Amino acid sequence: MRNYKIFNLQEGESFVSRVKSTFLEIQKQLADKTITKLDIHIHSTNAETFKDECDILSAAIKESFKNKIPATTFISNHPADNNDVLISCQFYTHSSEKINFKKILDHHYVTIEHKNGIELISGGIHFNENSILLNIQRAFDFAEQLLMAEDMNFGHIVRQWDYITAINENSEYDGSSKNNLEIFNEIKSFFLEESLFKNGYPSVSDNGIYQGGIVIDFMAFNNYEHFTSVNIKSDYYLPFSDQAKYLYTDKDEVWISGSCLNYDTSKDIEKQILKALEETFKLIENKNLVASNINIPEPYNFKDGFKLIKAYVRHESYNKEVKDIIHSVLPNTECIIINTEFYSKDKLIEIESFTSI
Repeated sequence: MRNYKIFNLQEGESFVSRVKSTFLEIQKQLADKTITKLDIHIHSTNAETFKDECDILSAAIKESFKNKIPATTFISNHPADNNDVLISCQFYTHSSEKINFKKILDHHYVTIEHKNGIELISGGIHFNENSILLNIQRAFDFAEQLLMAEDMNFGHIVRQWDYITAINENSEYDGSSKNNLEIFNEIKSFFLEESLFKNGYPSVSDNGIYQGGIVIDFMAFNNYEHFTSVNIKSDYYLPFSDQAKYLYTDKDEVWISGSCLNYDTSKDIEKQILKALEETFKLIENKNLVASNINIPEPYNFKDGFKLIKAYVRHESYNKEVKDIIHSVLPNTECIIINTEFYSKDKLIEIESFTSI
């Protein structure tokens, strides 16, 4: 069964010693689990510092996990509470799944053999050239190669995260100045053939980052019959994305992207977070799952199964209120809070989540 646990860096005299002691603690606490994915959020706005810290973390991961290196994504953003590094560990309890740790070139990824198909966890596919055009093209080219190596294509992607440096800024493209997110989506469209998406588009989040160029991260499943899109009416449109994806492996899971949810348009953070949670819960109501052509043999309560909430918050001053509200509604759920800017100027918060039964 898939689950999550969040770690902050341990105290120590140097960054290297803190990283090493943190991974020792991770292995101690999750000794009887198999770690399949690491999302490492690094609060560094300086390109050289970010690269140095990624190198130190990468070395520690190789030393700690040896021949079982999880799929890993390094994300340059601002974890709340002044944390310089926050590590989200996705793990499996020991069960019947066969978990394979693989590598293409220097890129580590994971496949999981379930009873009804094979899951691919890509980790962050990262390119940081001087040209945003080249970064996006190389990232999608490599993603396509990785999928093909496992006999899959873009239509098999269930959940995707796109990380874009300077997401609200412009770059030169096709003879004019254009927004970086718009450039990303335009080039992305060249790789996505509509005929591939037999069960709708994946659930996608587009996130701004400080450093790192372009990063694409996704999970895919090779059996079309066991995943499908979940949607409710939304006024917000994100290209090539559905609001949520229902996936049946060994458990029933729903992966929810906050990007397409209806948000309260006031400048009141409490109203916006409550509205975001309300819309999230609407997606997983049994009647909506049935309306999305998901066959439910008996009523499920996905609300009790939340394993992870990631809240992107515009202002640090809102962090405590957001955390308190989420914990009051979902007290047993791991919660990550990231401070960031949004493409939409009216949005104060966005949440993405994962729940299972």
